[in-house]
Amino acid sequence: MSQSADKTEDFCGNRIGIWAATPSCPRLSELGHCRNCDQFRHHAQLLLNFPPPPGYTADWTAIMAADKPDEHRYGEPVLLFRLGEEWLALPAAAIRKITRPGPIHKIPQKNDPNILGLTNIDGTLDLCFSLETVLGLPPVGSDTSTGTSLFGARFIVLEQNGRWVFQADEIGDLCRYDLDTDTNVPQTVANAEISYIKGVFRHQNRNVGNLDGELIASFLKRRLL
Repeated sequence: MSQSADKTEDFCGNRIGIWAATPSCPRLSELGHCRNCDQFRHHAQLLLNFPPPPGYTADWTAIMAADKPDEHRYGEPVLLFRLGEEWLALPAAAIRKITRPGPIHKIPQKNDPNILGLTNIDGTLDLCFSLETVLGLPPVGSDTSTGTSLFGARFIVLEQNGRWVFQADEIGDLCRYDLDTDTNVPQTVANAEISYIKGVFRHQNRNVGNLDGELIASFLKRRLL
């Protein structure tokens, strides 16, 4: 095996980075993900310089020539995130930014549990709201999920009939869900007076509520009047 191959298999991301069983790299808190590290770019370049293995071209030719599954079976790309114990999703096209939580400034004479106030996102004041309150989810004083979140809570900037910011307890995957996995709405969400859930799908053995971003934005606009 070549020296380059040895170095690639010894990629630190597999040992101490995001793909390790217990990430311990001291730079993760600063960089957020291995892909932002110079070592990631270095090893990616090594991989690009490798010659393809025998049969690689023939295998991919057969894959590309094979019949494709019906694209209509899959939903739109969505971003998964967690609120308390509930996993939810919003259209990926409507997500403008994910960032660390910042200060929220109350709006004078605005006493609405749905509207938390204003927050500064890259020099722009955006309205911050409580998605838990909008959905009628039970309040969560601490992280009660049995899962773990490496980087903690994040602000999500939703651009849907305006710009809206809310805090998620954990950011999940970007995915296109299989429409054949639709199932019942989680009971905690179903208890809300108005359902903002378009449907529920299965992803990695858990139910995910697919949110209607336009309906949420319309509700928030009415609360501002």
